[in-house]
Amino acid sequence: MILSEMMTQVRLRGLDPRSIAWADADVRRELNNGANRVARLLGRHGRLNFIQSTTTFTTATDTAAYELTPTDIRRIYKIRRTDTTPDQIVEVMDPTQEFNEANNAPGRAWKVFLTRDKDTLKYTVNFAYDPPSGMTFTVYYIVNTIDLATDGSDDASSYTEIPTEYHDLVVQEAVAALTGPDGSDQGNIQRLGELRDDMMRELAEPVTADEILDEWR
Repeated sequence: MILSEMMTQVRLRGLDPRSIAWADADVRRELNNGANRVARLLGRHGRLNFIQSTTTFTTATDTAAYELTPTDIRRIYKIRRTDTTPDQIVEVMDPTQEFNEANNAPGRAWKVFLTRDKDTLKYTVNFAYDPPSGMTFTVYYIVNTIDLATDGSDDASSYTEIPTEYHDLVVQEAVAALTGPDGSDQGNIQRLGELRDDMMRELAEPVTADEILDEWR
């Protein structure tokens, strides 16, 4: 289902076909929230339709931090220096680790840690020490396509990471959140529980080879 179709279903199930009870932006927001809840469960079982992408940056003199352009990064899973043959390993460290002993000598693993701006959602690659200028690094990441715009510009789009058989659950997640956050709408809450149970039973079945994500092979 595309987003506009999901919105129609939310209003029909929530007995608001004339769009009186909730603003469109609120419906879209709850669909995003529902999609993220479903995606987290599917992700634990390797059932998300992950989309992979890359971005690159080139080092400059006396510069240790490099902000990445994309704002749709769900997770960075690999960084390599790619202007050499073979590629050089980049070790992504925990921000709380000490960098006093970090060694960026040629041929050794480059040591970096990642930070993310809470407003722009952009990641920054921070080197332990200023690297020499002119080196190219490639960042490999999983694209975050879950959240769709709440202003209507994405109404013809769908939650591509989530298999279509679980779109109905996304709708029901939004309906339950809008109609019964206090638990008063027992009918929609019961239907939500049934759909969640159905999904968990399906996820408990063995996964075929074709369903294993490339990044986990």
